[in-house]
Amino acid sequence: LSKLHRVVGSAPENTQEVLIHTSTGLYRFEGISRKFTRKLYEWEKSQGITPECSTFRLLDPLRYGIDVARPALISVADLS
Repeated sequence: LSKLHRVVGSAPENTQEVLIHTSTGLYRFEGISRKFTRKLYEWEKSQGITPECSTFRLLDPLRYGIDVARPALISVADLS
């Protein structure tokens, strides 16, 4: 829980920009806002969601000690 609190209360880090291919072009995603992150953290805490099941852990598994291979980004065209 203290790790999540440090992340929510810490200074913003360099954003990781992701380009998402859609049928209408590219969408630039630069991350989740600090305000949303704080509200999500507070909601999870109020619902009794443990750090092991937290959305934060799913969003950045390597940061929270889950050693997984990250999937490659694919475009919508690759799905058809």
